[in-house]
Amino acid sequence: MLCAACGTDLASGMRPLAGPGHETSAVPSLAGIPTRTLVAMAAGLAIATVIVLGAGLPNWIVATLATLSHEMGHATFGWLLAHPSIPSFDFGHGGGVTMVGERSDLLTGIYACGLGAYLWTHRRNRVGCVVVGIAGVVLAGLAFSDLGDLLILSGGHLGHIAIAGIFLFRGLTGVSVVHGVERWLYAVIGWTMLLQAMQMCWVVAFVPEAQDRYLEGKCGMDNDFVRIADGAGLTFQGVAVFHLVLSLLVPVGAWAVWNWRERLGTWIHAIARLDGRSS
Repeated sequence: MLCAACGTDLASGMRPLAGPGHETSAVPSLAGIPTRTLVAMAAGLAIATVIVLGAGLPNWIVATLATLSHEMGHATFGWLLAHPSIPSFDFGHGGGVTMVGERSDLLTGIYACGLGAYLWTHRRNRVGCVVVGIAGVVLAGLAFSDLGDLLILSGGHLGHIAIAGIFLFRGLTGVSVVHGVERWLYAVIGWTMLLQAMQMCWVVAFVPEAQDRYLEGKCGMDNDFVRIADGAGLTFQGVAVFHLVLSLLVPVGAWAVWNWRERLGTWIHAIARLDGRSS
């Protein structure tokens, strides 16, 4: 059994490493982040910088994970918007490719039934019905508009930086860490993935040689930023800068989720309750 306040295992007396609510006042901290956590995150950033600049085997290994995250991002947004999608590696030309199908009326109907079932079973939970109802309307609006196609295209980069953010979050919290070195590994991998995303956006936005290569596309298809730019009436350099800014916000987002995780957990619990009573 776990203590609701601090996550301590009441049987063994062990508790996970975590954020401000789990640190004693005797632990040195900066902006609520324990010093040992800051050291691990800073060291992870330094090591990640060396990995990315060195462009060796470690960089390739993390880049493979980034490719998987990128294609899974396309597929995730595809399925959310009722477009059956299959992510895969591209062993012929490198990188990956995700086959995104046309919007499925059957899948749309299943989602509508699921939304209706939630609203009925949680009808006494007004907060949950409002939040889930709004989310359903937004997703439906995206699915039946060109904005949905742009979101699926952008989903590759969003998936990449989202996984990087999850690794950084795990590095910050240390939850479920068995050995202390795991926190360092989370930090190194998270920073490496994020720096790779930033590097790609930077060169596409500001390096002419890289822009020429990017415009060549792959397998007769334009790359994501070019297709987004065409659909939104923007320049692909501007799209790259926009995604660069999103990448820069990831560490802030990871810190925010870490710092407010208990409040977020309370909100999620409130949405999931069958009745409208607060816990």
